[in-house]
Amino acid sequence: MVDPPRRAAVVSVVARLDRLSDRTLATLIGAVLCVVAGWPMFFLRMPPYQDLPDHLATVCVLLDPARYPDYVSNGFFKANSLFVFSTYLMAKVIGVIPAGRAFALAVIGSTAFTLPHFVLSFTDRRRLLVASLVMAPMVHNWWTLMGMLNFALAFPLALLLLMVLARQAARPTALRGLAIAVLGAVLWYAHGIVILLVAMLASIEALTRPGGWRAKASSAIALVGPLAPVGVLIATTIVQHALATTREATFGHVTGTYFEDNFSALYDLWAHWSLGISPLSAAGIVTAIALAVFAVRNARASVPFFSIWALVALSTIYWAFPNMMPGFGYVNERALPFLWAWALVRVPATVPKWLASLLVASSLLWSAGTACELFRAEGDLDDFTAAAPAIPDAQPARLLTLNFAPRVSSTNTWSLLHASGMYTVLRGARPQDLWADSPSMPIRHTSPPSLVEDPVRVRELLAAAPTPTAYCAALQTAGLPDYDCEARFHAMWRGVWEAIEERYDYVIVWGAPASFAETVPRSFAPRFSRGRLTMFAKTP
Repeated sequence: MVDPPRRAAVVSVVARLDRLSDRTLATLIGAVLCVVAGWPMFFLRMPPYQDLPDHLATVCVLLDPARYPDYVSNGFFKANSLFVFSTYLMAKVIGVIPAGRAFALAVIGSTAFTLPHFVLSFTDRRRLLVASLVMAPMVHNWWTLMGMLNFALAFPLALLLLMVLARQAARPTALRGLAIAVLGAVLWYAHGIVILLVAMLASIEALTRPGGWRAKASSAIALVGPLAPVGVLIATTIVQHALATTREATFGHVTGTYFEDNFSALYDLWAHWSLGISPLSAAGIVTAIALAVFAVRNARASVPFFSIWALVALSTIYWAFPNMMPGFGYVNERALPFLWAWALVRVPATVPKWLASLLVASSLLWSAGTACELFRAEGDLDDFTAAAPAIPDAQPARLLTLNFAPRVSSTNTWSLLHASGMYTVLRGARPQDLWADSPSMPIRHTSPPSLVEDPVRVRELLAAAPTPTAYCAALQTAGLPDYDCEARFHAMWRGVWEAIEERYDYVIVWGAPASFAETVPRSFAPRFSRGRLTMFAKTP
């Protein structure tokens, strides 16, 4: 039984909340979400996001292009450039790593504050309070943890644009149309695919509004018309990505097109949105299940821009489109945040007290688990970069990283996949693994990369041939003859090391099997070793 003083305190807090305006309440909820989801960022030296190290290495190249003649800038006026451009400007003042942390905090903060206002715009105050119970894992979501910060920031920008579009649908004005055009351009600068999804939702809304074709055409002009200028930019981006990426040798080797099986697609609905780096944050599945149940029960609710037809279109993209495509990376999963936004605006007006308590507890457990994951992954990154002090920084060291273990404590991301970029950030070493595979990326290679200079081909090599046994199995899987494959394994690596010797003075080997040491030639000697890490230096 609650004692009278505590009950009076609770009643006082509730009364004060009731006196707040709807927008003030949404802002307050956003502040709470920002703390619950983002507090570990204030204790991390470097957010251990998968793609972040190489993005920061790209910024280092742009800050000092004369030091890195192997790359040339593609310019800043292109889609998906908001992160690099913003970090580039901030790094001139506060440094590269602090700039990366600041942008990550901006992504988390903007998501935390936008989500409550988005729900309030499309529902009401009571549903906002219920929705706030399931929002926390959406704030520090999987895309942020992957280091895909352009796309992660594009999501709250898209929600903001949809809020403006909803007002435009209710009462069209020229000024609001101008605001839509400007927001659309900013969204294109953050991520081109997201503005396409917003335009699709706006088109569906215009075509499904009541009235005849004249009314539908008028709605389309009011909603989609302001986005027409940015449509030209989107078309240019797609054509450049699709054609130049796969045809021009200077962009290096790209992977093929892949589709997900049904089980993986179902699992990734949760794992690639509200699960963190590892199962330590699995408590977030409670909020995900609750939100999915809410959405199913209220699927017929009429919500502007989030109709049944919108669900059909988003689901078709998710289930039918490829999972990966050359130059685009993830394709079908770009619809995931919008599927969850569709569910978020269908929460009920009230929930039982036991369920509210359960959702709060699961959010707090998710927050604690995510923090533990981030601190563990930061420790992995520190171990990976332990050899940095041993690398000279007077000139850009010719350094190659052979990363056999891109996962250590992480299981839902490859937190060390692009960690080689930290040697550029920390010691100015020549970059190895940058996104230079299309004209819409910030930089490109000045000449076609060789096998040992191409990060995609190096990763494929390490996955196929870490040991003679794995190499023989890879040959069998590919349907190639595997006779005398152990001797061929050693011959292949002799050729690789000859190419490495021509181009590199230092080689970082991370997580290699013990037998791999047999392939290292006498021209490279161990210079530093700790745990999974060994650094070899070319001998005189």
